[in-house]
Amino acid sequence: MKKKVCFFDADRTLIDLRTGVPESARAALQQLVDNGHEAFLCTGRCYASVVPELRNLPLTGIVAGCGAYIQYKGKTVLHKVMTAELAKRVLDTARAHDLVPIMEGTDYIYMDADEIDTYLAEKDAKVLHMVQQQAGKAFLPIKGNENNLQVVKCSCVAKKTGGDYEGALKDLEDEFYGIYHYRDGKNISTVEFMPNGYSKGSSVEFVCEKLGVDIEDSVCFGDSLNDLDMFKTAHTRVAMGDSYPQIKELASFVTDTLEEDGIQHGLQHLGLIS
Repeated sequence: MKKKVCFFDADRTLIDLRTGVPESARAALQQLVDNGHEAFLCTGRCYASVVPELRNLPLTGIVAGCGAYIQYKGKTVLHKVMTAELAKRVLDTARAHDLVPIMEGTDYIYMDADEIDTYLAEKDAKVLHMVQQQAGKAFLPIKGNENNLQVVKCSCVAKKTGGDYEGALKDLEDEFYGIYHYRDGKNISTVEFMPNGYSKGSSVEFVCEKLGVDIEDSVCFGDSLNDLDMFKTAHTRVAMGDSYPQIKELASFVTDTLEEDGIQHGLQHLGLIS
């Protein structure tokens, strides 16, 4: 069999925030790599938010920040960093539109705890405090670092009194586009402000070209809306069992959920592992 390049989303594909990475997924990745294939984490998380449990998986590469950062065999091969001036503009624009910004970088993730507690609904604040806790030493406050932010993207959450995502993106459209995430499939929970030209889809193209592999030999696993570009680009597309409907519509086939050993079963279905 020709070598395949496989891309795996993180949250709800490889890992659950509460229960971690299933042993079946870890073992499946190891066998995949042992069989001569490439295995890339492909996550919307910035690299600073890629927890050790993910970094320590048997992967050959990591795509972070929805394609703004790519690492192969421990070496950085792509890194799109905002200038400090542009990062400050994004920060100010988000706040001007009643959005709470989370500035995400390769080494650090920046947010202000008091801003989160004051302006966000309790359920949103709880999630971000969990992100802060997971970041550990990679967490820094925005306050005091406003003019020296080293980031690749910005995620925004509306204040509990409401926020204008579209207005902020309109003001930044020359540089950024938005990836929307929804709570219960209808209410916006978060919007990622991504630099134009960078996505999980662009990372599939970049990696395949870098490794000299045909796009026809690319495979992706995912579940959420920030996987859409990846699913529109990769040749073989595997949706997790609890994926958004838009992802399932684009899928070559639907595997089981994370808890039901979906990674293992999906790779077995493709004949990439036994």
